[in-house]
Amino acid sequence: MDSKAVGFKNDLAVNIVDCSIVQSIDNQTIGIVFPIHAWGVPEAILGFVKKRMIVGKSPFAYGVCSCGAEAGYTMEKANNIFASNSMYSVAMANNYIMGADVESDEIIASKVVKAKDGVSTIADQVITKQSVVGANKGKSPWIKSNLANFGFNKFARSTKPFYITDKRISCGQCAENCPANTIRIMTENNIM
Repeated sequence: MDSKAVGFKNDLAVNIVDCSIVQSIDNQTIGIVFPIHAWGVPEAILGFVKKRMIVGKSPFAYGVCSCGAEAGYTMEKANNIFASNSMYSVAMANNYIMGADVESDEIIASKVVKAKDGVSTIADQVITKQSVVGANKGKSPWIKSNLANFGFNKFARSTKPFYITDKRISCGQCAENCPANTIRIMTENNIM
């Protein structure tokens, strides 16, 4: 694996953006954890799985998505390309700032507490290899995961609304923490 892979106990977490080699999973539990984009599976996840970056047979596979509140049919669609024994969603702070106001600190704190409890439950169920469908589809999941997701991918993925102002302090944290490595800071002498 690459140098950014990290282990926790007997687990290995790998950022798929940085993963460039085929990984064998024979006889290992495997999970794919990702944020949803407009009630759908992000293209980076689809591309990773479709390229068959993972080979072998897993005795137990699971998928976890994070979402603002509802997952729609995201996990069912993910299951079509990555067959899972268990599927989950975890509600986190809504980070689509173009579509809604930022949630209050109280709502964010509440979601984080619930997410920690939820992740603990998920971990217990994965360790004991329980088959669970724990994804919150919400109301009108077909409309959200088909029509709204299509519209989002077709019309709302432009980066044009994002720009910097003179208030930028050039700390570089946005570029350093961008999981897709798409942010660059330009200075007079170089690009960070």
